[in-house]
Order: sequence, then C-alpha cells, then structure tokens
Amino acid sequence: MKLKERLFRNPAVEFLMIVGMSVSCFILLNIADLYYKISIEDKSNGFQSSAEYNLDTSALEAEFYSSEESTLSLKDLYMEIAESAGSVRGGNSFLVIKEFSIDRAIKGRRAYVVMAENEPMDLKLAESCGKPEEIKNSIVIGESLKKYVHSENGENYINTGVQKLNVSGILKNNMAGGVDNTVYIFWNTCDPELKEYLIGIWSAWAPGVILNSEYGIEAVKNEFLEKMEGKSVTCEPVDRDYIGDYQNEWYRTFNSIFLAVGMIFSVFTCFGISYLWISRRNKELAIRRANGYSTGMLAALILKDMAKLTGISLVISFCLHLALSLLTDASGITLYMLLMRLAVILAGMAVVVLLNVAHVLGRVRLVNPVSVGEEN
Repeated sequence: MKLKERLFRNPAVEFLMIVGMSVSCFILLNIADLYYKISIEDKSNGFQSSAEYNLDTSALEAEFYSSEESTLSLKDLYMEIAESAGSVRGGNSFLVIKEFSIDRAIKGRRAYVVMAENEPMDLKLAESCGKPEEIKNSIVIGESLKKYVHSENGENYINTGVQKLNVSGILKNNMAGGVDNTVYIFWNTCDPELKEYLIGIWSAWAPGVILNSEYGIEAVKNEFLEKMEGKSVTCEPVDRDYIGDYQNEWYRTFNSIFLAVGMIFSVFTCFGISYLWISRRNKELAIRRANGYSTGMLAALILKDMAKLTGISLVISFCLHLALSLLTDASGITLYMLLMRLAVILAGMAVVVLLNVAHVLGRVRLVNPVSVGEEN
C-alpha cells in the first residue's frame, strides 16, 4: 500500500504547529536581540575590562588636620589625588562622581571624568558636535539626557546649576533597559573653575576611580594602587559585575530571567504541539511500520516533515521580527545583525527539532500496528 506524500497531512494540527513554532522562533529572535544589546552595552559604555575603587582618604585628612606646616588646602590634596589617577601610563582612568546634578533638579547621577585616555574609548555616538578633546568644558551624554540640553547662539550645553558644560556628543542608546544616563566629562578640556567644581563634588561623596584596559588591566591597577599608597589613600575594590546605572542593571537582571523563561517556553510549546501532531499520525505510522518501515526510516520521514513545518515557521517569524525591527529601530538593522539573528534562530530551532524528533521516536517505538488498527 503506497501512501501519498503530502505537505499537509493533518491541516488543522499542522497549522497549530506552524503557529506554535512561529511564536517560539519569534521569542528566540527577541532573546538574540536582548543578548546582542547587552553585549554591545558592555562594549560601548567604555568599561570592558574594568576595576572600580572607592577611595578611603581618612588617613590623608588626619595627616592634613594634624599638620601645621602644610601650605596646601584639602581641596588641593584631592586635586593631587585626581591628577595622580590621571597619570597612569596604560589604560584609561576615570573619576566617579556619584552625585552629579543637572539643572539643580536632576540629582544622584553618576558622572565619569575622563582623566587618562591612553587607549581609544571608542564611544558610539548618535550625534556629534565635534571632537570632545577640542571643545572647552566638553561633555558627552547619554541619549536619555538629551532633553536637558540647552541651545544658545549655536552652542549646546548642559547646565549643572553652577557650571555650563558644552555638549560634544550624544551616545547611541545601547542600554539593555533603554535608559542611558551616562555622563562623560573630559578633564583636559576643563577650565580651572570647572576643575575646582568637579573636585569639590567628587571629594564630597565617597570619591571613586575606575580603571579600564583591553591590554592588561593588572598592570594599570598595580601602578594606580602604588600611586595611591604614596598619597596615604586606601583603595577599596568595588565588586560589581556591571558598572552602570542601577535602572539598567535591574533591566539586565529582569532580561536574564526572561531569557531563561523564554527558552523553556519555546521548547515546551514545541513539545506540546509535536505531541498532538504525532498523536494524530499514529494510524499512518502504524501502517508504515506494517509495510516494513524501520525506526530509522520513520525517523527520516518525521524529520523531513518537521523540517518543512519548521522552515515555514522560520520564514514567518523572521519576516515579522524584521518588520517590527524596521518600525522600531531601522538604524539597528545591519548585515551582521541579520546574520547573527539567523545563526541564533537556526541553532535554537535545530536543538528544538532534534529534541522533538527524539521525543517522537520514543513514541514510534511503542506504536503497535495491530492495536492502532483496533482503535480505529
């Protein structure tokens, strides 16, 4: 008995399978996007291989207040500490200002003062007003702070309430949570008044320093720690996996949980649909077994049919996701991104298909042509 080869043997069930697979593929594509966003966030925030320290200056201040011969003020001593942090010969160093305010109303922002740039920071800018190092009192801000930019006489600036900083660029928003409040201030472009202001707010709120290097962070750390020891400053490491604002850190944690749930949902959706699909094909498989089909031949047949259905699901989900991406962020569509998405979806669905084939084969071995015939 020869059975006809048809693309759709059980149209209703296979339609449900295509819908389920399409949903699963769509989830996998979004998971790929989230992973990609997190990876480029890590590479675009300037702190790929980093070490952060809080500076304990209690010993320095004790020496200052007990000395009657010092000709320097306490702010001068903090200025020397900052300059020492900026004199590292490798990597990049940043002062961490933990209470940076904008327009007096927006407080609690972290600002990074670029002290040493021995390696290119490679900041991804959505808008540029010129090279940061060529603009006086230069600042680069995240896209979420763009609404606080003032324009006057052809110049764009941020008002801290005390000082005006000229905006030289706006970072492309690559944050996983979509909120980019990053602030970079370039020390070498600051006038004396701005430097004094920055040192004042840096020293007032648990002064911190970040070091980063792509070519050997240990050497940079050792040089910095040696310099701080000579200044009677104790450096306390900050053990953080992610250096950025807390809102995006929360989003990253949430996304990580969602990714795991999404993967489990995708697999169980496919399992549920395949269970229904194979149950509706018991009679056909029994007839093929009675006609001499081996388990391997049945596996090849099932794999072929699943490949057809999965291929249709892939095309549907990929087109939907591409359309959504074009509507929401057309600038993010690149050949590399498309290839990366395709690779992730193919790898993910290959795993799902193989797991389902293994699941189906387990049921095929239990198929008894006689019992199936009696049931029908």
